[in-house]
Parts: sequence; structure tokens; C-alpha cells
Amino acid sequence: MLTRYSTRAPLGAVAILLSAACSEDDLTAPNGPVPATVAMVELEGTRPALYIQNAEGTQPTRIHFTGAIDEVPGNSPLVPPLTDENILALRSVKWSPDGRRVAFVATTAHDQAEVVVMKADGSDARIVSPNYAYVLGDVDWSPDGTRVAYIMATQPSVRGLDLFVSDVVGVPRVTRITTSSGYRGLGGTIRFAANGSSVWISQVTGEGGAPLFESVGAIRRVDLASGAISSVLENITGEVQAVSHSGAYAIVMRHKSLTNGVYDNQLVRLPIVGTGPEQLLVDGGRLDWAHLTTDDSRVLLLRAGKTVSTLTPSGGPEATLRGSGAAPLSADAKD
Repeated sequence: MLTRYSTRAPLGAVAILLSAACSEDDLTAPNGPVPATVAMVELEGTRPALYIQNAEGTQPTRIHFTGAIDEVPGNSPLVPPLTDENILALRSVKWSPDGRRVAFVATTAHDQAEVVVMKADGSDARIVSPNYAYVLGDVDWSPDGTRVAYIMATQPSVRGLDLFVSDVVGVPRVTRITTSSGYRGLGGTIRFAANGSSVWISQVTGEGGAPLFESVGAIRRVDLASGAISSVLENITGEVQAVSHSGAYAIVMRHKSLTNGVYDNQLVRLPIVGTGPEQLLVDGGRLDWAHLTTDDSRVLLLRAGKTVSTLTPSGGPEATLRGSGAAPLSADAKD
């Protein structure tokens, strides 16, 4: 279970996402309203803590973990329970399509990570993945909000990376979709297709030469019924940050220049289908990551490890959502 009460939050955020907000609580931005409620994972000493607060960083509410229901068959009873004292890491926080639940990856032991789903008010925390392996990269919800997809190591030393899907309604059911997928790229994207019958994944397949050492990647489609993996787009210059649910485009980050060991990056919208040109969304700056919101309506961008901005996938001026000394690692939003 989880308990919940209001408290003052310290700085040092290591993860951030955005939750649903009523229209009267929205922040006005050049591209339209953006959500005003933020869920953050902040470091308190060496332990991460989950907070829910408004976008200005005031009135935070701390979510306290005192355990979670674990009904996944075969899970190890030796893994420490999900409590404030045991949590080593929290990441990849994602809102469900209806904004009522949150999924995230939690670590309570070394070389271990598990997917947890809870209600948006912090109640009813449930473990929905095997707890004795390591979940890597992203987590994503199916369009109907009944399943979550993730990449998990099936062999020691974080090897044998394959796609898994967990049913999260009722007793969790875990299905291994691929076997020896050859999945590469720990920062790869995973995204349910709009029809819910397949998943898009991005893979790092190579690296360019000096001086920028640009990533080379690919987007693949995984059929959930058969586990078959098919190529969608190869030899992508840059690191794929997100793929739209429709599969029509990807958000890609590329190196522009390197100065004193720091990359100046660009963000582009890359068509996946058709022959249209790519579109430059952000031209330069220290860009750390970019994610699409749950409904693909906005791109969330982290600048210089501390400022979260929002813009539409078609470009336009950025609107700063949060700027502080914090260091967010992931984000999601729901209108």
C-alpha cells in the first residue's frame, strides 16, 4: 500500500512527468494550455522520492511507499519489498491513457528492476512484471490502458533483451513476446501502435565516426501475436527519442557540434511513412532528452539537465514548464 501527505519538497529532482489537470488549472503557453500538475522523483540523500505538485513547484505531496501487491506467478520472495527505505531507483514514469493510473520502473535490489502500476492518487500499487530480472529503457501503455510493454533482460549481466507485455487488469499476466530479439540500445524507445496489436521499438545499430560519434539507429515493428520483428526504417542518423502511436513519424536527436566535451544538439521530426521532408524542431542547445506525451499532442524536452519545455510535434515556440536546479530524467503529460 501507499500513504500520502503534503510536505515541502527538496530540490534535486531526477525524474518528472506531468499529470492530468482541469482546464482552469492549465498554464497558458504559446502552443496552448499545458498541464499544471507535475509528478517528480527527487533525491532525498541517496534515495528517490515521488512527489506530486503543481508546475510552479509549490504545494508538493509526497507519495510514501509501504509495500505493493505482487501477484505475478514465480516472482521471488527474496526481493526487498517496495518501501521508501528499499527503493534504489524510480524511472520511466508514464500516465495511462485515461490519466487515472501511473506505471513506472522501480529498483529495490542491485541488478533488479520491476514494473509497478498504481492509481493516480498513489493508492493500489501493484507489481506487474517479473521481479528477479532487469527492466531496461522505456515503459508504455496500450491504447486501451489494459497492458504495459517493456524490455527485460532474460540472462545474467543484462543480456538476452526481449519484449514483454503485462496485462494489468485483474491478476497480472506476463507474456514474453520475443525470444533473442537482438534488441540493442539501453535508451531505446518502446511504443504501442495505435491499434494495440503491435509495438514500435527503436534500436541503436551503430555509431558514426569522429568528431561527433553520432548514433545510427533503426525502428522496428514487433507483432504481439507472433513475436515477429520487421524493419520499418533503417540507418537513422541520430538517437530516436520517441515514435508516434500512429507510426507516422519519430522524434530524433542529433549532434550539431561538440565544444569542450559538451554536445550542442538538434531535434527533428522524421517521417517514417511517405516521402515528406524531415522538420527541424529545435536547432541547438544542450538537449538531454525529448519524449512524446501519452496522447502524442506535445513533445517534452529537457534542456541542460534542469529545464523542461513543451512544444507541439509540428514545431513552434517552446513553452517552459519547469526550470530549476532539478535534473529530470523522464516526462509524460495528459490533458
